[in-house]
Amino acid sequence: MNHTPPYAIPAQTHCSARRAFGAPFWVTVLAILTTGFVTLGCTTGGNFPEPYVEGEVLRSGLSIPPGQTFVLGGGQPAGFMVQVYNEGTVPVILTGEPVGAQAKTLTVDPKSQAEANFEPGQTALMTNTSGDQSAKLNVTITSLQPGQTLGMRYVDR
Repeated sequence: MNHTPPYAIPAQTHCSARRAFGAPFWVTVLAILTTGFVTLGCTTGGNFPEPYVEGEVLRSGLSIPPGQTFVLGGGQPAGFMVQVYNEGTVPVILTGEPVGAQAKTLTVDPKSQAEANFEPGQTALMTNTSGDQSAKLNVTITSLQPGQTLGMRYVDR
């Protein structure tokens, strides 16, 4: 005869806790490995030159909707470098809003890359030239000041 009160909860074992989580062990391991490979994939490659020594680096995929411009930076205390690889099918214009100097304008054709340096306070602009297709870019941003933050937003061109 079982003398356990009706309100008692049996102690969970490792196996019962795993079942309560809802995922078998191999699924959890696969998820962790996949996350690791994706993270490594986002931080390597790109055929770009080495970033500035001691600069903080952000690597990311970027999609710019048709008729829009991606705006990066503005008002920051130090300069930064932007390296762009256009993996899409539409050209992208890379330019900057100057602060006391004339900005260069670069056209990044599909399957090509470009690099531009931006001064303190300057804004980088990446404009999708297409009216009906999204632009797809791999972007590497290197800050020249540790801990510097850069604002990011989309605007209509």
